[in-house]
Amino acid sequence: MKRLIALILVCALLVGCTPQVDNDGAEPTTSTTETQQTVTGKVRLKLYKGNIINSGVWSPYSLYSEDIVTFNEGEGYQQSDATGFIRLLGLPTRIQASVNARNRREAEKC
Repeated sequence: MKRLIALILVCALLVGCTPQVDNDGAEPTTSTTETQQTVTGKVRLKLYKGNIINSGVWSPYSLYSEDIVTFNEGEGYQQSDATGFIRLLGLPTRIQASVNARNRREAEKC
C-alpha cells in the first residue's frame, strides 16, 4: 500500500500538480480547485528494478509548442532577447567583483 501511495505522489508531481489531501472529508478550497483546472494529462512511467522513470508526459494545456521552440522562424524568440537576460544573470558576479576590488584597494591602504 505504501508503494502505491508513493507511486501516486510521483505521478502527481510529474504532471505538475499538488496532490489533494483529504481533510476529514472536507471539499478542496475554491482557490485550489480553480488553480488545478488545467492540471490534467497523461504520464507514462517505466518501472525498472525498483525505480520509477518518467518516459513521457502529455497535456492539452501544455506550454510547449513546435511553433514557439524554433529559433529560425516566427516571433517567439529573437537573438536580442538573450542580451538582457545574460546581463541580468551576470549581475551578481559583476557586483561581487566590484566589492572584491574595493576591499583589495582598502586593504592596500592599510
